[in-house]
Amino acid sequence: MVTILKAINLKLNNVMLSLAGTSLVVSMLLVVFNGTIRTFTNPYSGIIETVSWLAAITTAFSLGSAQISKTHVYIDLLFNKFNALFKKIIGVIVTVLALAFFILLMTQLIQYGISLKDQGVLSSTLRIPYYPFIIVTAVGIFGLIFTLFVELIEILFGKEKDDES
Repeated sequence: MVTILKAINLKLNNVMLSLAGTSLVVSMLLVVFNGTIRTFTNPYSGIIETVSWLAAITTAFSLGSAQISKTHVYIDLLFNKFNALFKKIIGVIVTVLALAFFILLMTQLIQYGISLKDQGVLSSTLRIPYYPFIIVTAVGIFGLIFTLFVELIEILFGKEKDDES
């Protein structure tokens, strides 16, 4: 069961990471293009908004992958001194708290996006609705939530025999 969940999680977060990378490259190209055309004519006026939205997508879509590969800040100097049972208890507590926080964040982002849609709010420069970017950011947070859920299952039920590496 854990192996299947881990495979689904890896596939989901690899797709999200590819989208995050694409978003980052598009941001970079927009900034370079805007800087280049500034020499010849007026720059694109919505570059700050566009790059900001793409940065939110890049960040949110890369969180699950960062959790899988443990590329975030993780201090284990003191943690490694404890016995396995204590590590398991702390791991469950921290993972459950993180799950609760990110589930709350995702639901609040969805509610905020729906609220912006209902109010017809538009961006200040480009005058386009930006609630889709907020909803897409919530989808990115789901990648992290699913990763944390898989980690919680793994902590609680252990690794399967063919899952050890």
